[in-house]
Amino acid sequence: MAVISNKNTNKGFTLIEILIVLTIIGIMSSVVMLNVGSPSNGTFKTDLFKIANFFEIIADEAVYTNSIIACDIKNGIICRKYKNGEWSDVNLRTIVSWKWPKNIQILQVLIDGAPLKEGEKIHFPANGDISAMSFQVTDGTHKAWIDSNLTGEFKVSY
Repeated sequence: MAVISNKNTNKGFTLIEILIVLTIIGIMSSVVMLNVGSPSNGTFKTDLFKIANFFEIIADEAVYTNSIIACDIKNGIICRKYKNGEWSDVNLRTIVSWKWPKNIQILQVLIDGAPLKEGEKIHFPANGDISAMSFQVTDGTHKAWIDSNLTGEFKVSY
């Protein structure tokens, strides 16, 4: 005599269980990807926007003080102001509240499309009519450009 069992003998996972596990894996992998890749890139982007704003502030400072400001960007940035026939140092700490990021280097500067010559400075005139400027910037890992337009706005492009 054969005994028939009413127990369900199917082994395996239901579709709902598989979907729940896949959803959890997807959420966990996206969290890991956000935490792994973004800090250095995020810091670089933040520094780029600070530098772009810095150049806008320097251009505005030249107009506000009715002076020519010339900046040397070899190691960090040093600016001097020409007013009433003499040059004087610009105290950048009174204009902006941050220091030039140590990990940021300017690889190339273009003024009206031509490369900046060795020893030449970037000029911001008192009348606000700045030349078109482009700065190629790196942190050693990432590269980007900071470009100006003729109205004195600086934009970041990756």
